Amino acid sequence: MEQFHKLPFGVTSNATSTRQRIKNELLLLRSRWHIILLGLAFQYVHGIFTQLAYRMHQPTGQPLHDIGFELIPELPADARWVSEAIFTALLLSFIAWSFTPLLAQRSFSTAVLWTRLLTVLVVCQSLRILSFSSTQLPGPAPHCHAGTLTATRPPVTAWWQHLVVDVRRQVATSCGDLIFSSHMTFILTGVLAYTHYGSKRLVKAAAWAAAAVLALLIIAARKHYTVDVVIAWS
Repeated sequence: MEQFHKLPFGVTSNATSTRQRIKNELLLLRSRWHIILLGLAFQYVHGIFTQLAYRMHQPTGQPLHDIGFELIPELPADARWVSEAIFTALLLSFIAWSFTPLLAQRSFSTAVLWTRLLTVLVVCQSLRILSFSSTQLPGPAPHCHAGTLTATRPPVTAWWQHLVVDVRRQVATSCGDLIFSSHMTFILTGVLAYTHYGSKRLVKAAAWAAAAVLALLIIAARKHYTVDVVIAWS
């Protein structure tokens, strides 16, 4: 994100107190809050389209042929939580790190980091919406197979129902929004940000290793086809 050059009036690059660092962030946020707000609002838009993809989902009895499925054994049902645990740990760790400029001297700004991060996410999520809306794949997850109650959602009876996102159901049993993996998009964006602006080489290596393990676990849990993960890494 942005280094401390060409700073707005009043912002100092060598703030020694938490109060001054917070003041710096507020000054930087003043010219960027609308971008951050739009980026956060787009998460709701993304949710509307993933829910629409769920309603458009056409399940099959078996998933499509996938070489990744042949090479990576399927996780048992009681172990599929592992990928979500790793995803949550990485996400929360990144969020915590992104706010460290409020507590200690850093070469980046929290406000600038989130401005650019959300801009990247909006671009990626826009491409994702275009991808899964134009090409619908039958979900490989067991709860997306034909004959299961969670494979489809009933059609809406009024247009405004599209605007009501059932977050719990989307997180737990969503189907249809496959190309490309949203989990990997979030994690890789964060890992790339830390790789460029983080200071600990060991943490960088661990983050990339965890992202690779997460990719394999997503395929093993049959949450995505291999192509969904590969495209996210691309």
